[in-house]
Amino acid sequence: MLNNKDIIIFGAGPSGAAVARKKAEEGKQVLVLENKDVVAGNLFDYKNDKGIIVHKFGPHIFQTSDEDIISFVKRFANWKEFRHKVNVVIGDKEVPLPINFKSIDILFPDKAEMLKQKLKETFNSDVTYIMDLLNVEDEDLKELGKFVYDNVFENYTVKMWGISSEDIDQSVLKRVPVRLSYDDGYFSDKFQAVPTTGYTEFIKEMLNHENIKLKLNVPVDLLEIKDGKTFIDGEETDKEVIWTGAVDYLFRYSKGELPYRSLKFELETLELDSFQDRAVVNYPADPSMTRITEYKKLTQQEDEETLLGVTTIGKEYPGSYDKASKDFSIPYYPVIKKDGLNPADVYFKEAKNITNLKLLGRLAEYKYKQMAQAISDALDI
Repeated sequence: MLNNKDIIIFGAGPSGAAVARKKAEEGKQVLVLENKDVVAGNLFDYKNDKGIIVHKFGPHIFQTSDEDIISFVKRFANWKEFRHKVNVVIGDKEVPLPINFKSIDILFPDKAEMLKQKLKETFNSDVTYIMDLLNVEDEDLKELGKFVYDNVFENYTVKMWGISSEDIDQSVLKRVPVRLSYDDGYFSDKFQAVPTTGYTEFIKEMLNHENIKLKLNVPVDLLEIKDGKTFIDGEETDKEVIWTGAVDYLFRYSKGELPYRSLKFELETLELDSFQDRAVVNYPADPSMTRITEYKKLTQQEDEETLLGVTTIGKEYPGSYDKASKDFSIPYYPVIKKDGLNPADVYFKEAKNITNLKLLGRLAEYKYKQMAQAISDALDI
């Protein structure tokens, strides 16, 4: 497999595919090895028997304001603009998330005008964050901040990350803003879209280059690190190797297993035109479920005549990653606590000593990344 190849990439997800394409266009001969029988990693999607495109591993929306990344991804797919809007269930009410002025009107009808006025006077911006509200002097705004924290972030965070919100890195808590307007968009990026034929076809097209050779169903343990050297299928190699899988597995857990969060998805196809008002609705108060996605709204297929009277939903349940688990055997998110200590540093230190090895992607770099960031980092490698 290695004959005449310049670069060996393990993993055909977005990171592996993007760096493969870049290197191929630079004239390098690239070999991409994927242990699954499909490409796209956790972006993998497919059409179910009703014709609805389902994101197998949870909803994905591509969003960025980076013109270079926009130009790059547009080369490999046609995109439908999709301005992501999310609702959240609080008590017996369903309101926009991030919390905005409409949310405040619904949740606090008697105090809404006063709260909106104070927010505009206190924050000279269109957006603030929950931690800012908790630290203001005004008691009404602080009470608003505590309500949102208790009813949205606290419950959701504990379920999602499996640890107290007091122990999680503050950047996680600040990821979702509070909007000081009636803007109900979840993101504010210039480009927000989904590929018309799905992410799997998008990744396939990215890998479609004469200088890229793709092999599927390759055993994940083909790459080994021994005595600071790289071995592929038992033979030492000095070729450039890019690893996009879990960094602790690469080193066979020699410094211990890293903590990850995993997800379980329950899919249901229902004889309904519509299940919910928006593509995604969050349920912070539910004891185990975080959100429900209605896929034909996400993929903008809801106007297709063939899909009238039918819809597919996905219920999402987080849990601790356990490779032996039936439900939580896929690592999704690294768990970074607020002490700032990255448990993967012991592996990064070892990897730095291997001159022909590069770590790339969410699992390899043990870092939370959105799709656009993953592709940007791959193109910068």
